[in-house]
Amino acid sequence: MGVDQSKDIVIGNVRISKENLAFNVYRQIAAGDGTTGEPPHLVLMVSQYEDLNPADRFDQLLSTAGDGTGTTNMATAGTSYTIISAASTVTYIRRLLFQISDDSIRMNRFAGEAELTSGITFTTLNTAGTIIHTFNEKPITTLGEFSLLGGVDNLYEPSAGDDTWHMRWTINKAGEDLMLEPGQSFVMDIPDNLSGLTEFFGNAQGKKRDA
Repeated sequence: MGVDQSKDIVIGNVRISKENLAFNVYRQIAAGDGTTGEPPHLVLMVSQYEDLNPADRFDQLLSTAGDGTGTTNMATAGTSYTIISAASTVTYIRRLLFQISDDSIRMNRFAGEAELTSGITFTTLNTAGTIIHTFNEKPITTLGEFSLLGGVDNLYEPSAGDDTWHMRWTINKAGEDLMLEPGQSFVMDIPDNLSGLTEFFGNAQGKKRDA
């Protein structure tokens, strides 16, 4: 069955615009030997492509101030690093990217350092500072446990110099983007001293809109 993709599609009182949607139409034949009397039926597959204005993108390092300022290199003595959704803004975090550089990184330790004593915990907080959700009930004490949270990681071990570990945590693979209402925060709590690392950064990516 041919479809003219240069025109909008109208089904009843629903119009599918060619500018915003890509579509494929195909005939699906009922299973059987053709004697059941069930007619072939039409299946419409619709995939939406949403344009994102660059001004609506969200790209921000985890930081002590929560707005991308303050300390962003988490290779420091124990503290918390956050993303705080700005006033009158709803923030959607789609994924987080982490990078650690250190000497002799091993997955059964925390990079080149010993296994952490207290461990790292990720939470979201409301404006009163009350926990809404905890992402890892067991605090992360090794890179192996960190990778279990994110699911995708890579370790680069050059012949000389520091090793580098990257990890991608795509939050919406578990359902949807993480939505933060104005004043709500995403928190990475690190009570252990990580000043032995060469560097440790976390970057959040997503989108934002007016509340």
